Amino acid sequence: MKPAKGKNDSVVQGGVSFLNASVIAMAFAAFSGFLSFHYATANQTTSAQIFLVDGSKLANAQMKQTLDKPGMTPEQAQADGLAFVNELEDALRPFSEAGILVVNSSVVMNAPEGLNITPQVAKRLGLTLE
Repeated sequence: MKPAKGKNDSVVQGGVSFLNASVIAMAFAAFSGFLSFHYATANQTTSAQIFLVDGSKLANAQMKQTLDKPGMTPEQAQADGLAFVNELEDALRPFSEAGILVVNSSVVMNAPEGLNITPQVAKRLGLTLE
């Protein structure tokens, strides 16, 4: 088939140029990339923050502090132990209210730096860690 001839015998091109097709393709690619990113991030739930506490260290520090008191009876030691449990729950309550998970460090296989808050909890409880 021969191209159509115009008034002055000039060739009339039909269709879309390569440049137009490229610009339209780039626009669709950018739009689909934006939608993919938007829906990929919109449907993800945020993961909970996690901190670690060494329960054994806290319990040992509390036990040492209790046993160092002169004239400590078994009943007083038991009462101090129960009070410690309540104080520990009170010390960790702000983390729970903030949606932060606190895990006993003895059950963690790999602990990145900065997650262990045992010294801060011990300070709040008035305990000296060894």
